[in-house]
Amino acid sequence: MDNFQGKSVTNLVLQRPRNSHNFHTDILAYLPLPANVVNHLTTHSSVYLSIYHRFISLRSTLQTHVFTPFLHTFIYPALLRLYNSPDILSVVLFAAVLLLSLKVLDMLRQAIMFWVRMVTRLLFWGTILVCGVYVWGRGVDGAVDDVRVYGGALMDLWTSEYDKYDNMQKQAKVAAQINGASKKGYKGR
Repeated sequence: MDNFQGKSVTNLVLQRPRNSHNFHTDILAYLPLPANVVNHLTTHSSVYLSIYHRFISLRSTLQTHVFTPFLHTFIYPALLRLYNSPDILSVVLFAAVLLLSLKVLDMLRQAIMFWVRMVTRLLFWGTILVCGVYVWGRGVDGAVDDVRVYGGALMDLWTSEYDKYDNMQKQAKVAAQINGASKKGYKGR
């Protein structure tokens, strides 16, 4: 590799400095940075080191005053109780598996509902498009005449089927009354 971000490889600092006893310059030694960037960072290292030391101080303060008491107060006793009573651990594992399975089922439901909604919308808008193309091709008057003719035939078919099933229901009701009257005298064994 002859070039690295437009700089020649000879201008890159790729080896660890020999007189380095500083964490900051140790990190810089392992990064493939141009020499002018490394020089800038090492000459102004007091600013960067002060920010680094403030961050380390904040981290240690948080660790001693927030995280460690939280761990010793809540987490470690809970883990110790779980370890000492395998029944509770079994219940916790069962609850975790149940929660995970419910999440997976919810994702499956969402995927299925997405496809159902998409197919429903496609059918709806496809029907609207087909009806529009039909009216466009046939004309408004012709489409109204077709709806009247085919609608009347469909209404006649529906009315005849409704009357047929209504008569069947009435006959079944009469037969049930006749059979019920003849079985009233039967007492059983």
